[in-house]
Amino acid sequence: MTRASDHPTRVIAVAASARSGSTLLCRALGATGEFGDPQELVNPHAVFSPGSFRRRPVLTARLYASMASRWYEPGEKWEKVHRYRPGAVRAMLDDAAHKWGATDGTLCCKLMWHPYRIAMLEHGIDMGHWGCPVHWVRITRNDRLRQAISHVKAAQTAAWSSDQTVEREAHYDRAIIEHAIRDADDCERAWDTYFEQQGLQPYTIVYEDFDIDYEATVRAALDHLGRPELPVPPRQLHRQSDAQTDEWVARYLAESPQQSTEG
Repeated sequence: MTRASDHPTRVIAVAASARSGSTLLCRALGATGEFGDPQELVNPHAVFSPGSFRRRPVLTARLYASMASRWYEPGEKWEKVHRYRPGAVRAMLDDAAHKWGATDGTLCCKLMWHPYRIAMLEHGIDMGHWGCPVHWVRITRNDRLRQAISHVKAAQTAAWSSDQTVEREAHYDRAIIEHAIRDADDCERAWDTYFEQQGLQPYTIVYEDFDIDYEATVRAALDHLGRPELPVPPRQLHRQSDAQTDEWVARYLAESPQQSTEG
């Protein structure tokens, strides 16, 4: 498939927190065949995930090592690792546009707050890097406890989506779940602040609505993005929540009966 140039004509930026449904959304957009190959920018899980090597942007040796050091499970802090070099990040962004962009110049990608802030914003780089219009889409999840448990299980098993193989067994750890809840809360508050400061009003999708009515959610998103003529593709991923998830939710709530599951 022919890709766009290093300088896209428009960018669709999906702002998310971990396990909020952003992969499901990006897979849906990608499956239309009109939004390129939506991937996640400046994130170690995306760079090192199985099957990512042929489509990932080229990294310098130093940037590669920096990203490798960020391979983490919930509980570690992005701030503890070395900073990216801005020149390398700009080069990676341009290569991402070239490899992931659609033939009409559309680049669709997703961003988690911490990588976006540390790798880009702190160096004066934002999604306006390419000098073209940026359309922000935000996806959020109301049930913060289930979001956190999903994050912990994905990190422990290395199965970040339903099409990846479980490599290790998941084990309940209340402290890690609590950290994942705080991390999701921090991420969502940071996006709130960023959009307010920038005067932006992103198109917002709520994961719970998305999961209940996939077709209607994707249909509305395509309409918003100016492509109402596109058919809604079949759902690309299935829910990873299972009986173990329900058990962990019940156990966590039993240990703290006043705990709300929503952020």
